[in-house]
Amino acid sequence: MKELIERSIKTISNINKQSKTAFKEIKKIKSLYSKGDIVKIINIVEKEEFNQLFIDLKIEHIYEEINGAIQNYFSKIRKEFDYKFKNKCVELGINELDGNSMEQFRIKSIISVKINFSKNTCQIGTFAETKRFNCVDPTTVALKVKDEFKRLFERRFEPKEFLKELYEAYNKSKTYNNNQVLLKDIHKNIWVNIQRNDFFEKSDARKMQSYPIDEFSVDLSKLINSKIKSIDGDYEYHLSLGSGGVNIYMNDGAFNSYKYIEFKKRGSND
Repeated sequence: MKELIERSIKTISNINKQSKTAFKEIKKIKSLYSKGDIVKIINIVEKEEFNQLFIDLKIEHIYEEINGAIQNYFSKIRKEFDYKFKNKCVELGINELDGNSMEQFRIKSIISVKINFSKNTCQIGTFAETKRFNCVDPTTVALKVKDEFKRLFERRFEPKEFLKELYEAYNKSKTYNNNQVLLKDIHKNIWVNIQRNDFFEKSDARKMQSYPIDEFSVDLSKLINSKIKSIDGDYEYHLSLGSGGVNIYMNDGAFNSYKYIEFKKRGSND
């Protein structure tokens, strides 16, 4: 009997402690809610100890109701964000937009936009680079996406000039035994060619001319879509697929990884 009483006291004492902890956490949530600080509320609710506290007290239905209310809140926020973000993108001339804030948005397939409401962050980037911002305002995010869109798609591009650059870089890279050249080596050679002399003389990063590989990818895509295959009707370029190459995105959103380029004289099957 004595042991039973001792166990009962211990159990009730534990319940009392857990009840006080649960009460303290709920009061904290109430205070945060009055301040509109939903992010901190989420940080509390997402903790495993918070969920376990309500399970141990056999009042998990309260946890489920709180969690459900948060999910409903975010559902509303996502719908509002998606509507405003898409409209702003259209206003900025970005029409090829797919996806949603629950998963991710894609612009012309190459640009990815990921929104994390609970952390108040967005990630905007391509396969080459991702930038993170502490912001989930739809207008601000759309403007940052526009910057990335302009960088990739609104640069000056002349297919014949670009094809000539490819051909010059190709001739510098090819070897006697192999006419196929890695596209990534072509990109490096073009990057070297566009640098000014003072960049190499002083190794000053501020003087570097930027040409990231995602811009190279977009230029290759534009060249393909231009249907221009040769320089002055003489040598034609040919691209070969291969893993670990350069992703080239087409107008329909599909992409392939192209690894090699080769220039062949027109009419040659060798």
